[in-house]
Amino acid sequence: MAPPELEEVFASHGWSMIQPEDGRDCFHEEILRDCSEQVEVLLVGRLMKKDGSHVKPVSASQATNNSNGNGNGNGNGNGKHALGEQPLTAVSAGAVVGASGGQGFVSPMSGVFLNKATMQSQDTADLAEARSYFLPIDVKQHIYLDDHKFDGIPVMPMAVALEIMAEAARSVFPNLYLEKISDLDIPAGIVFQAPQKDFVVEVQMDPIAEHTVAVQLTSVNPKKVHFRCKAQFSAQAPVAQDVIKTALETDVAKMFDPSVISEPTEELPLPEDVYGKWLFHGPIFQGISQVLLLENEEVIGKVSGAAPNECVTTADGSPWLVDPVLLDSSMQLAGIWARHFQDVTVLPTGFKSLRVFKPVGLGSATARVFLGEGSAINLLCDLAIYDEAGELAVLVEGLGGIASKAFNRFSSSTPVPEVAR
Repeated sequence: MAPPELEEVFASHGWSMIQPEDGRDCFHEEILRDCSEQVEVLLVGRLMKKDGSHVKPVSASQATNNSNGNGNGNGNGNGKHALGEQPLTAVSAGAVVGASGGQGFVSPMSGVFLNKATMQSQDTADLAEARSYFLPIDVKQHIYLDDHKFDGIPVMPMAVALEIMAEAARSVFPNLYLEKISDLDIPAGIVFQAPQKDFVVEVQMDPIAEHTVAVQLTSVNPKKVHFRCKAQFSAQAPVAQDVIKTALETDVAKMFDPSVISEPTEELPLPEDVYGKWLFHGPIFQGISQVLLLENEEVIGKVSGAAPNECVTTADGSPWLVDPVLLDSSMQLAGIWARHFQDVTVLPTGFKSLRVFKPVGLGSATARVFLGEGSAINLLCDLAIYDEAGELAVLVEGLGGIASKAFNRFSSSTPVPEVAR
């Protein structure tokens, strides 16, 4: 990966060389990810020309300009350097090479969860077609898990798995807009019997659909697929239609109409009564601040999300792609409906599609659940989330859940007084 004279410079600093295949994959990933915001470091050293004189050092910007034909520097303006002259190259800080022989390398990732992931080296696959990330999850760092337990055992929320997979998908299209997540399926839930569990997030380019990838979240030992979905991206920011007709024949308006909230015929449940009585969620996931409507065919409520650093101690400053606390709290409204009308607890089983039209932020949002046809053990609905201005931000179609009175035991813990943010 370097001429012999540069290898000597590396050796003088105690740096060993990487394998060509690892360097190639790192370089390819840098190009795909557009890491312009990452810290860059110039390797220090003075190279010798053939006549024995020193090569004039160049800055990172000069090196970039020389390579693309836009600068003068040591180049000749067409991206080529004079014979015997090699500019010092800039490398991203954090692109640390692992074991030799193509065993793997650390790639500087971004994302609330994915910043702790390691891209696994690809033996034969092209990074443009497939990639995978090794992601260890420590319960002490992922503090939201303490507020999402079944029978006292931490369980990963579907909304968190969705965010992890969305971040992995985004690494393929860093400059495009997330348009839709589709066909989210849960072959097996994730239960944390130990304080740490290791996962691999696999991303595969769709061979037919443009700007689309298939993603799955798999545990390492034992190997098991837990969540999977498809993610679609677009060069243009998604725009909601004035009225969207869903597959369940729901008419979802772009702007929320407060007049749909009718005068209740009975007293509506309060958050402090719901959490710990009907719902099992701890403080981080207690995002419902008010139930506005609770009827046979729909439920409406005020909800809010949470900042990434409230959920995970290793957050890197990246924003959510889909706020898992906001999404989970919105889905909880369907749980309130199920307990009120059927005395059952519902756990999500996936959805047909989720479209993101705009960010919601940390302010109050309005969530509206439209109940579709279901059965005694299965719930099916559409979910619309509106921002503070009343504009449609997120639409989930075909949100499914499995219902059982046996699940009611999950909410048997003592209610927590801090319920609404």
